[in-house]
Amino acid sequence: AAVDGFLRKFSVLNIARPLPPADGCDEQNEAEGVSEAAAAAAAAAGAETLFAYSLVHDTLARSSNAGSGGSGMLRVGECAGGFPAMVADGLAQVLGEVNSGGGGGGVEFAARVERTQPAELADALLRLLPRTSAASYLAGRASLRMPDHAAAAELFASAGVAYAQTGEGLRDAVDLQLVLPRAVLEEGHAWAYYAHVAEMFAAGGGHAHAARFARLALQVLDAQHEGEDDEAKALAEAGRRAAAERRQTLWFRVFHAELAGGAYEQAYLAVMAQPDATVQTDCLRHLVAALCERPAGVAVLCRLPWPGLQEEVERTLLFKARNSDLLLAAPAAAPNYYRILYAFHVYRGGHRNAASAMYQYAARLAALMPVSGDVAEMLAARGRALLACISGLRLVDGQDAWVVHGRSASASASASASLAAGEGDGEGDGAGERRKRRRVEIGRYDATSSASAAASSSAGVAQEIDIVGLADVRREYALCVARLELGAEFPELLARNLLFEPEDALALHVKRARYDRALALARQFDLPVEPVFAAMARMCLGMSMRSDGEGYYCAPPGFWLIPEVPSVGSAAERAWRLLQCYLDGEEPVGAAGAAGGAGAASGLMQQLPLRMLVAECVLGADGCCVLAPWLADGLVRCCPQDLVRMCLRLGCVTEAAEFLLRHVRAVTLRVSGNSALTTAPSSSSSSSSRVLWLPYGLVDRTVGILDDSVARFELAVEKIRGAQGEEEEEVEEQGGALLKSYVDRLEGLVRLRGDLKAAVGRYMELAARDVGEPAALANPPAAAAVGSIEVN
Repeated sequence: AAVDGFLRKFSVLNIARPLPPADGCDEQNEAEGVSEAAAAAAAAAGAETLFAYSLVHDTLARSSNAGSGGSGMLRVGECAGGFPAMVADGLAQVLGEVNSGGGGGGVEFAARVERTQPAELADALLRLLPRTSAASYLAGRASLRMPDHAAAAELFASAGVAYAQTGEGLRDAVDLQLVLPRAVLEEGHAWAYYAHVAEMFAAGGGHAHAARFARLALQVLDAQHEGEDDEAKALAEAGRRAAAERRQTLWFRVFHAELAGGAYEQAYLAVMAQPDATVQTDCLRHLVAALCERPAGVAVLCRLPWPGLQEEVERTLLFKARNSDLLLAAPAAAPNYYRILYAFHVYRGGHRNAASAMYQYAARLAALMPVSGDVAEMLAARGRALLACISGLRLVDGQDAWVVHGRSASASASASASLAAGEGDGEGDGAGERRKRRRVEIGRYDATSSASAAASSSAGVAQEIDIVGLADVRREYALCVARLELGAEFPELLARNLLFEPEDALALHVKRARYDRALALARQFDLPVEPVFAAMARMCLGMSMRSDGEGYYCAPPGFWLIPEVPSVGSAAERAWRLLQCYLDGEEPVGAAGAAGGAGAASGLMQQLPLRMLVAECVLGADGCCVLAPWLADGLVRCCPQDLVRMCLRLGCVTEAAEFLLRHVRAVTLRVSGNSALTTAPSSSSSSSSRVLWLPYGLVDRTVGILDDSVARFELAVEKIRGAQGEEEEEVEEQGGALLKSYVDRLEGLVRLRGDLKAAVGRYMELAARDVGEPAALANPPAAAAVGSIEVN
């Protein structure tokens, strides 16, 4: 059956046989491939079947002298077994002829067949031979070429039994010696055979079997040297060194076989078992690179423990990160070693080291941005890196929330020169110069950068490092996000050589009415927020002066979506409420000024520059604008004197007198209602807590301006009344309306002046009564001295 299958699969023999007498046999013979000459020869031969030529004849002719003396063809008589039996008889003649000379001719013939014929043909032919060690080895080589690695491994293992059966090498396995390579025979030990088989499997792509036989070689090699006695070990010191080199080579072969086969854990074990430190480091770097480049390899890299080699893994990843190309057209084609290093540190709980890796990634992106690449994509990647850095630093103690960023002194000098020339993107190392980071000049700044530090030291270049804290990283992130966000509306911000400063981002956010982002940016960089609130005040005024407030100012989406601001009322009302919300967040009115004027009355004043700025914008605007009650009440309670002076400076006399009157009345009410403040100060108590201050100078100035205003209005009223009788009827009607407005204004000023003087007089009476000096009523300067007047 084996011969029949062998013949059916491969037409190794061209057969000529007698033609049958039946008609129509020519067509059949032609269909079977039998020529007329062969048929005539078969007819002349009589009862014999002629094997005209075969691949076996070709092998015999090229292998030995067996085919030279023969007739060049095989003749097999008819037998009961049919055609397969005739083929078997012919092969028996061939094998008998090649073995007739002795000396292992059959093994040599089988080896020649394995070397010269196709793998399938050689495998089928070798299965017909007796299963000796040599035949198993040759069949394994044929199966390896097919390729059938599993069958080849079984055959090679059965051939290796010859070493186990003989304790002295291959002295008894003569047939196997005829087919093995010379180098294996010179070693004369089983480890050399297994190493040879492993090498064949590695060349044929059977990496799992290559690792298996390499491990068998290691086992045999270790057992061989464990069996030596002390005297033999002393005499064979050179041999022991050679064995160590062999062991190193075999482990190296195991590592590469397991790595090529995707068995990462087994490759890791081979690395850890490598006896030579140099080779171990080399294998580790190969394994790290392979794990980073292959799917699901990063998870394996992080999961493996790496005892004693973790620092080397970190150095390898950092070296590859620093020398990787971040400007690839297809980022998925190459791994991002910065992210891999970040994942490696996070898996082990090294959050600060992980943050350092992300910050170095962001710094490299900032350095490459003016050179090439898509600025928008690099800004987005840099923002993600900085955000990851912030997340890592948030997980460590506050005193350890910093990273180290190193560079050479020459790079620092070039960055300073580019800043002086107005170049750069304003977000990298040059921008860090303006943030005044802590800087130290050393030769080696961290464990993960020893290679670069040593290279710099050998080149005579000093190392300069920046101690970057969490606040610094947050500022860089805020500026990066601001540039990316504003770049969608202002494309010029995405230019390469752009010096983008926080002040620019703040101004553009204000221009686009993103006040929340502007305020956040101002807090990050300690920038003044006055421009933000001035712009908001102008927006509110503009919306209040128009009936269609929505059309005056185009608010961005989500402008009104603040939980603290009710979304009811007109656009102007909502805008004022929004301004109030921002003011309460940036400049809350203190508890001292919130108790019904108690803070102002007690002299505990509070500076409110932002509210004063908004009030100045409102009072200085064109048109009849009044302060909102929530704004005026807070200013009168906390800083009434500043408010009155500002009103006088802007020419708002009526508003100044009204605010001063409210302040004087609040002080008077406080004096008359608090018994602790109506007694003279004792030596054991502070006078500042018992005496209520009144700005007499400001009162005199305000009353004087009111007197001047009343005098001017009285003169104007007299002139209008004198001119009414000389003008026509239509003009007289207009003059009457003007006269009425002037008279009303004059009456209001007179009444306001009277009220203010009465309030001041009431305060003077109470002050004189408290200090026990009635003469103070007639001597305001004396009362001022007694009351210790404070002019803010």
